[in-house]
Amino acid sequence: MKDGFNSYTGPHWWQPHDLLYARTLPRALSLLAIWTAVSMVCIFAGLLTLTWNGIPVRLGPLSFDISIYPPLAFCVLLTLWVGPVWGIVPAYFTSLAIAVQGGMPLGQSIVFSLATPIMLTVLWSSMVMLEVSPSLKRWSDLGRFAVLTLIAAGASSVGAMVWNYHNSLPFSKAQAVWQGWVLGDFAQVLLIVAPLLRVLHGPVQRWLAGQIGIAPRDTLHTRFYIAVFILIFIAMAAAGALAGKLFLSSIKPGRGREVISLNDLNRSLRDAAFFLGVYSSVILASIIVFSSTLGSKVEHYRRDISERRRAQAEKEKLISQLREALSNVKLLSGMLPICSNCKKIRDDKGYWNRIETYIRDHSEAEFSHSICPQCLESLYPEYSDDAEKKDLEESSRPNK
Repeated sequence: MKDGFNSYTGPHWWQPHDLLYARTLPRALSLLAIWTAVSMVCIFAGLLTLTWNGIPVRLGPLSFDISIYPPLAFCVLLTLWVGPVWGIVPAYFTSLAIAVQGGMPLGQSIVFSLATPIMLTVLWSSMVMLEVSPSLKRWSDLGRFAVLTLIAAGASSVGAMVWNYHNSLPFSKAQAVWQGWVLGDFAQVLLIVAPLLRVLHGPVQRWLAGQIGIAPRDTLHTRFYIAVFILIFIAMAAAGALAGKLFLSSIKPGRGREVISLNDLNRSLRDAAFFLGVYSSVILASIIVFSSTLGSKVEHYRRDISERRRAQAEKEKLISQLREALSNVKLLSGMLPICSNCKKIRDDKGYWNRIETYIRDHSEAEFSHSICPQCLESLYPEYSDDAEKKDLEESSRPNK
């Protein structure tokens, strides 16, 4: 990452207990105070926008429904700037407050409140595994970020279906709420969060690193990613099942009628076709991203294993060569008993050997015999003068 951490380009994050190792306690407390304030703003904004869902929008010939949910922007930024836990906690309690305010039973409230945390987890974990830079400086990162946002919004839309089920909405209205949930979250992240990430991600991460004082985390186990996508498919299956139940109830004849009117049937079929098209697109995108990510990780692991095996083979080859070289090297060490007169050396078996014989047998050295000038003069004085003259002549001869 060019922001100064390492070659990894995906999101970096800190766990809550990392604040225990912050440089100073006041800095850690100030970060907690800022996070608490942002969390309270999320809850307050969520309660204010309780009815901002399924709003009809017309753009020329296009007409669609959209939901506006301001807390999502805060939670996505917290997730990608600080870490998943920092964004998931306020997201959960904001949704829980909305569910309780809307009169939803406790069991349904707990399930409904998981919707936005599911979106944050899917978006964050996918960006980590695909190493999508949150700074979004490259078009490839921006494109992948958009696809992952659509998948995450589709996975979290199970919350919309729980909301529809609780309020017993007809299929046409329920489809509008679901459509507004998916398109609203998608548009909000792309139009609000993405520009903020592009401008502020680097400075915010550097500031946080300076405040916390320890390196952020950047590794995620593949098993966690697989579990996340299993959660996606479960959530999408639940949303599809609830949508199917609402659709079947919409095509049943009304009270006092034996058959449904043709207009009502056509409207329900149009709504169902639109829902099925968007729903299938999200499912297909999820499968493509999941399979391609796992495929790339498997290929990465395969190359890593091949590199490790090659390095191990080279290491074993080098060790073998060193052992072979060491086997050819013989060293003389320790105390050598040597005769003070004839200079013979006693070996381990108690035999006395000439010094050149002992050294030759215990090392790689070889001897070639000659005679020094002192011994020549002592043993062969008649040749000593001639040898000295020859040495003088050779030393005075000019070099060619």
